[in-house]
Amino acid sequence: MCRALTCEILKTIGFTTVHAAEDAEHALRTYDEHPEIRLVMTDLHMDGMDGLELANALRSRPTYPSPVVFVLSGDQQDQATSQRCHEAGVAAYICKPVHRANLQQMVQQWLPPDP
Repeated sequence: MCRALTCEILKTIGFTTVHAAEDAEHALRTYDEHPEIRLVMTDLHMDGMDGLELANALRSRPTYPSPVVFVLSGDQQDQATSQRCHEAGVAAYICKPVHRANLQQMVQQWLPPDP
């Protein structure tokens, strides 16, 4: 539900192409196939590779520039998570539920306008 809602919100704020992945491995494959992706939104807690591990894996890809990564979680951000997000290069930590205005503000803050 959250993935579908987040995709719909992204479309309403101007994203014309939105890819949804089932897990981190699928996200990496999708990014490898579409290196033009500028924003990756990932759940913090996932089976296998978590959202911060995904952020690190994306940063290690040879594509330049790396996508902006937003991490979503139902948990409140604590100091340890904040530090891990910083180390992984995460641009924003968004608490669920995702709200359109909040997401739009984050996108405007972190993504340059299309050329």
